[in-house]
Amino acid sequence: MELLIYPVSRGALDSHAYLIAETVEDDLEHDQVLLAELARMLAVHWERVENSSSLYGPWEDAARKSTEEQLPGSSQAVRVLRDSVVQAARSSFPVLLCGRPGSGRMAVATQIASIHPTGDLPVQAIQVKEGDDDAFRLALFGSSDEKSGTSLAERAKGSVVVIRDVHKLSPAMQREVAAAISHDVDTGYGPAVRWIATTESDCMALVNEGSLDSTLYNLFQRHIMRIPALNQRREDLPLLVVRLLDTNGSEQDKEIRGIELETLNSLLEHPFEGEMTELLGELRRLVSATPDGEMVRGIVPA
Repeated sequence: MELLIYPVSRGALDSHAYLIAETVEDDLEHDQVLLAELARMLAVHWERVENSSSLYGPWEDAARKSTEEQLPGSSQAVRVLRDSVVQAARSSFPVLLCGRPGSGRMAVATQIASIHPTGDLPVQAIQVKEGDDDAFRLALFGSSDEKSGTSLAERAKGSVVVIRDVHKLSPAMQREVAAAISHDVDTGYGPAVRWIATTESDCMALVNEGSLDSTLYNLFQRHIMRIPALNQRREDLPLLVVRLLDTNGSEQDKEIRGIELETLNSLLEHPFEGEMTELLGELRRLVSATPDGEMVRGIVPA
């Protein structure tokens, strides 16, 4: 008996399928032709398989509902972001999240992990510090003297690894990371790790100025998401404030009955240079100063 394996790679998500058949020497040539024809037919229709509602319909409904709850808003920028999150969750390819510090890049990475079709994936993050390649290499890849399984890349199999501010690595280190990700993604059985990286908002400017290596950037071409700044989604602020007040009230074990108009207007007019991080900080402060069962009062200083 001989085993025939014929790979198929096709579709918008570049998914991989393998046709496997047992054969005997007398039928080898005939079975090879048959298997190749079946693979060709599968490749022609593979995009339908990827987008099949019978396979992903119930999951996608739940994923979109969860994503809308975690990323509320009606602005065009947020609607595009939510669609991108659901698409990325179905894929196994690396994701690049571009946004200002404090804009919620880690929240988006966590959301992608939480709605994975196979279940909530654990997330492990590593923060890049400029000029500290050796510490990063040791954290991600481990030391050659260490036992196998001690590096983050090995321990994180089946998890999501988030490389925060990847553009702060040296070009040489970025190419080393690109080689490792490429090797993992190109394995026949799919990547062992789901790779996500974050950069500042204008990732193309980083590439043009040489801060982000083009080889590494090209690995993320299928899933590049831009996290909108709050000034690009001002119409979402009222809903964001209401949702976050409820969340902060629950965290502080308080019943919040609403927010005064003057307080809400001061929030809506605030520039929030610190993005979501600053908004969350202000709301926590306001909720902390609000007695249980009362409305939120106070002014957010300009």
